[in-house]
Amino acid sequence: MRNGSIVLSCLIGLLGGCAAAPNAAPPAQDERGELLELVARGYYPGRSGQILFVPEPGEVFLSKPMGFYRFMHGSPWEYDRHIPLIFYGQGFVAPGNRSERARQQDIATTLLSLGGVPPAATMSGQTLDFIFRDHDAPPKVAVVIVLDGMRADYLQRYAGVMPTLTRMRREGADFDNTWIDYVPTVTSAGHTTIGTGADPRLHGVAGNGFYDRARGRSATLFEGLSPKNVMVLGLADLWNLHFDGDAVIIAQGTTPRATVSLAGHGACMPNGRAPIMAMFDYRDEGWVTNPDCFLLPEYLDSASARTVWEEAGSRWRDLDIDNGRVFVMTPLLPDFQTDALVSMIEHENVGKDGVADLVMVNFKSPDYVGHNFGPESEEIKEVLGAVDGALGRTLDALDAAAGSDGYVVAVTADHGMPSEPEGTGHERRFIREMVATLHGELDSKESRLFFEFLDTANNQLFVDEKRMRQLGLNLADIARVVENLPYVRTAFTEDEVRTTSLTIN
Repeated sequence: MRNGSIVLSCLIGLLGGCAAAPNAAPPAQDERGELLELVARGYYPGRSGQILFVPEPGEVFLSKPMGFYRFMHGSPWEYDRHIPLIFYGQGFVAPGNRSERARQQDIATTLLSLGGVPPAATMSGQTLDFIFRDHDAPPKVAVVIVLDGMRADYLQRYAGVMPTLTRMRREGADFDNTWIDYVPTVTSAGHTTIGTGADPRLHGVAGNGFYDRARGRSATLFEGLSPKNVMVLGLADLWNLHFDGDAVIIAQGTTPRATVSLAGHGACMPNGRAPIMAMFDYRDEGWVTNPDCFLLPEYLDSASARTVWEEAGSRWRDLDIDNGRVFVMTPLLPDFQTDALVSMIEHENVGKDGVADLVMVNFKSPDYVGHNFGPESEEIKEVLGAVDGALGRTLDALDAAAGSDGYVVAVTADHGMPSEPEGTGHERRFIREMVATLHGELDSKESRLFFEFLDTANNQLFVDEKRMRQLGLNLADIARVVENLPYVRTAFTEDEVRTTSLTIN
């Protein structure tokens, strides 16, 4: 365990810095209360685990050695929770650095207010309307851009390769005190929180996946590109209903958890009209959708990522690009994605009538590259430069569609990314080894006290409670053993988390 006062400084509202010495005191009670609130805001019954633990700062949890990812987010510490938030729009946003605290939930409520669309009761965000100039009408286009895995410190560290973002910060409202207020800090929860303006404890997407006890297997929350597991209406849904299908609504991204979560329910909700949802699927090497809920334009059918990487020479740095899974880790993805985004803006006549349109975009590249090469790598620097170029092209397309003073863009992130653990006394930890250690401590027969759900980013354990009772244990017993592991800061039981009182706001 490490010194509580040092680790507490990594939490929201407290001083920065996450260095700590090993073998120090257990967490102070006020720190534990802060952590419990974060965990409780990210908890959803039936989807979250029975033991929810917090790793020590600096620890990197992975699924297995030599896996696809070498860095994994999900924690409550600064590197995973401190994210950027920029509102940009020459005709609407007053420039200035903003020190007010902000969070992901504020984006939906702010844009709904700007568009004259009533919010939903489940939304917990503030309306940041103090950043706007006086205006007579809504913007022609409202845009949300999520830079996946974009740590807040990237904005300064890599400013030299990101002139577009640097300009947007200078000419827009730059909130440098923006924090995620729940854990786990993962893609599914982040994008759904941005897309709905609600806490995970309300929208139900409390992690990238969960253990499905009914089917006896791990499951994700967006299987089949379905939005059915999002339990509230979001920004796109309310926009859809308010304008009765007359607004152009476009959602684009990579992976279901980062695209469906922004697109909302579309035609799969009562009185919903089908908006456009274009998701890049690395297996198909092109754009796909869920035709029950959304539309996919025919002019995207011919877009092939394979053509792009073959024309580029099928190689980037030390990577041979021979499939879509490798392609998404290269600077080629942002440009390919922006080709499709610009096509949709142009073909769908975005910003051309009196109805405010909505565009929601996930740029996944910083996440893929951060997972594999880390936030201090030359690879992340190069990919961030490519993403910045994509942002510049997107702004040019919006200028042409709506005029330079006709739109508002919100840029943020779903989560951050941990640094390389070497040199700090920390290590890469493997969840399988953790579970094996716990079985050795708690279950000498090596039965399945813990179900086989090993998504490390969730920082949760799913307990076979029948086996637990056979062993004469309860969840508090298990939590104490988990908390005694040297790389775990603290652990909570499901009972403790679900009885924590939190208000919606």
